[in-house]
Amino acid sequence: MQEVSSKKGGIDMAIGEEISPEEKREIERCIKILYDDAERRDRVARELVARERDLEARERKLEARERKLEARELVVRERDLEARSDRITFPRLKNPPPLNRHEVTNHHQPSGPHYPTALRRPSGIEQLQDDLRRVNHPGYRLRDESGW
Repeated sequence: MQEVSSKKGGIDMAIGEEISPEEKREIERCIKILYDDAERRDRVARELVARERDLEARERKLEARERKLEARELVVRERDLEARSDRITFPRLKNPPPLNRHEVTNHHQPSGPHYPTALRRPSGIEQLQDDLRRVNHPGYRLRDESGW
């Protein structure tokens, strides 16, 4: 079958017989509708494929962002846990155990709410000894700064 065109004789030659002008117009209208529909379907299909690619690209970007955020959150959590473990303090007791004489005479530092924890507490072996005395004191509970 030959290609159908709107040139004179095109439809007549394709069908192989003479047709009336009304039938010819009707056939041309149907052919135009078919071509328009085909073009529209092709255009819509191309748009859908492009949209699908865009969505996939966006999805990949979002997944990458989520992975980055999760990694950052893990780093922040690790740092927070490390910081919390560094900040574990021993609460001041109402009746703390008595200090050894050498601590009273040589190493006692002022205490109170206006002194930072680092200045209130001795360091090294004295720190460990003080911590052990406090832990063994009745009524002592280990807590960090958050109260847990």
